[in-house]
Amino acid sequence: MQRTSGGAAAQVTVIGRRTVCAASFLLAQRVRAAAAEPSLLRIETIQSEPFGRVGPQGPSGLMYELGSLIAQRAGPAAENRVVPYARTVLSLQQGSSDMVLRFSNDELKAVAHQVAPVLALPTVVVSRHEAPVLRLDELTRLSLAVPRSFPLPQSLAGLRLQWVNNNEHAIQ
Repeated sequence: MQRTSGGAAAQVTVIGRRTVCAASFLLAQRVRAAAAEPSLLRIETIQSEPFGRVGPQGPSGLMYELGSLIAQRAGPAAENRVVPYARTVLSLQQGSSDMVLRFSNDELKAVAHQVAPVLALPTVVVSRHEAPVLRLDELTRLSLAVPRSFPLPQSLAGLRLQWVNNNEHAIQ
């Protein structure tokens, strides 16, 4: 049975675990021919709360801060940008980023090497307070909003899915 916790606004059912991964140090492809030329580590973080966002004070978020800390500890100068989720794979393919912080999936694995998981999170189903979902079998009659390219636990396979742009769109 899944753990549930209630609140005034929503019921949350914990389904499984997924891992946010630091992926794609493609630094070997980015090694500069001239040793004197300074290198810049180009990092991309997914634009999705609470991982990456751009606000009035600039970019921030949990994964954004982790990416900046990884670069700081590794040593090279770095540029960390918050971009839409799907853009991260394209950026790696096109060579406009060296590292991404996002959920792993087959699309990413085809173009990059996963270095290490950096954050494990539960997968949750959030329902309206007036229409609580307490068991997985209750989802069979509903549509489930899932942010595009997010990994889907096997326990949710076969459900009616509605792909959305981000978590905010899912709640709408």
